[in-house]
Amino acid sequence: MLAQLAKAQYTAKAVSLPPSWDSGLEDQVNAKTPEFGPGVPKPTNIFVPPSPKKIAVDAANAISDGFNGFIDDVAAAVCGAWANWQSAVKFVGVMINGPIGILPPAGMVGGGMMATPMIMAQFNQKSANYTLYGSAVAFAVGQAWTAWELGYTNPAIPFPGGAAASTTMPPSPNTPVPLASGVSPGDAMMQASSLKALMASQVAPPGPHDDELFDSIAQAFAQVFMTWKGTSMISNIMGVGGVAPPPPAPPGPVAGAVGNGGAVQ
Repeated sequence: MLAQLAKAQYTAKAVSLPPSWDSGLEDQVNAKTPEFGPGVPKPTNIFVPPSPKKIAVDAANAISDGFNGFIDDVAAAVCGAWANWQSAVKFVGVMINGPIGILPPAGMVGGGMMATPMIMAQFNQKSANYTLYGSAVAFAVGQAWTAWELGYTNPAIPFPGGAAASTTMPPSPNTPVPLASGVSPGDAMMQASSLKALMASQVAPPGPHDDELFDSIAQAFAQVFMTWKGTSMISNIMGVGGVAPPPPAPPGPVAGAVGNGGAVQ
């Protein structure tokens, strides 16, 4: 999904490659010269040839293939690290009073699985340029993700077992809630404009198509991230302990229980 969205974003920009075309050259060459016959653009092209001539179309085909391959590799690296993060993430120190738990900042722990080196470790490095631009994307995503993860809080995670307990809260899981029900100051860094700026900051001097490439990847990542947050659930955090009314008083709300563990599913 990330790769497809990034390619669609790039294609929508209708970037011409080569960027200019001297049609007068065609008049100086025999019309039967193969390079100036009709070309066949690939349906997967993200660049638009400035002329239907084969020489222009072939250039757009070849460079589109290279950009498509890079986007595929970057998306695979980011999503591979993302999957590892989701399989590793846990929640710690959820403060439970009554039926509600509050997750404090830094209470969502992903073990650094979305840090820049973890993304780059999965990246297929084919050339110096691949490494440079792949590192730029990994840096932006890694920095933004770390800020979002460390700042994430959730003020209302339901723990039904804390609503009516006797003496103390027995081990009891939370009711699943969407990840999007929490907030983080790091959400701002997950916006496309912030991600794009972080990517661009890692490449100097900028290349001729950096703006389109980084914007397309940043727009796609921001969209996938928002979709993922809305459909992923925080579940199986186990709350336990605290103090509840002792017998013979009827069961009542717990105070000071703590939840740990859980998953994002």
